[in-house]
Amino acid sequence: MTSFNPWQDLLLLQTREKLEKQHLEDTVRTEQQDHLLRKAREEASTSATRHQEELDKLYTKLNTLQNEQPSLGDDHIVETMRSLSQNLDSWVKANFKDATKLQSWHGSDGNRFPHSSSQRRAYIQSFICCMIHTWIFSPYQFGICDDPYGHFLCQLEVCVGRHCSETVLNTWKTATSMAIEGDSKDNDEGIFTDIIKAVEDRFGTFGSTSDESRKRQLGKLLRKCADFKIALSRQKQAFLFFRSPVGAEFSPQFMTFGGGDGQPAGKVRWSLWPAITRCHDDTGREVLEAELVWTME
Repeated sequence: MTSFNPWQDLLLLQTREKLEKQHLEDTVRTEQQDHLLRKAREEASTSATRHQEELDKLYTKLNTLQNEQPSLGDDHIVETMRSLSQNLDSWVKANFKDATKLQSWHGSDGNRFPHSSSQRRAYIQSFICCMIHTWIFSPYQFGICDDPYGHFLCQLEVCVGRHCSETVLNTWKTATSMAIEGDSKDNDEGIFTDIIKAVEDRFGTFGSTSDESRKRQLGKLLRKCADFKIALSRQKQAFLFFRSPVGAEFSPQFMTFGGGDGQPAGKVRWSLWPAITRCHDDTGREVLEAELVWTME
């Protein structure tokens, strides 16, 4: 006959309760871990989905923007170049039409050169042309310096073109141009301000209009030049601008006579507006619009 031991039964009961409690706690902990794991997976999946959606939106936007990039035909490029050149010519003539003020010009060589009012207007135009070419047209991308950034991007474009398809290259050019344009707005305005200040400091005394009016008009012209340069940088083909140094031989094939001290067959005194050329890998450069020059004997 088994003897009854209340202490042993109590111990067994306590042990069973302890085990049940431990089991319950383990079950709850496991469920919590499973819940956290499911939640983490769901959040990761949601995050990945959201990230992919954002990427899809960006790719769609980029493709849309690329498709929306107008393909500039030769006629449009030539028309724009002539329009910008005429705008600069008109700006100079409208803001420096007072011959009396222009006669107060003192040349650096002591002989009051340029002599005539037309020469002095041409000199002002050539000075602004040089600034536009140097700071807007000439750099690889408007808004950044060629040394070192423009040179690096130019080499990178060559590498992309060598190893990737034409579609990828065009997408890269568009995306790079868009990124630079979006991130260099303050620098762009600084370039415009510096050009306008340089022009005013040197020629403002001879102006026949208010300085605010001149600055505003010139700022609009500079913005048009920059927009044109940006549009060209997103084209499939590459375009380069060129202006001749003083003393270069006049070339009817590459230059247009815009006035001068002598016959068109002489030498270049000033470049009044640069030429634009299209680059070809096999044949070199093709002149789309000739340079406008002021000649001398």
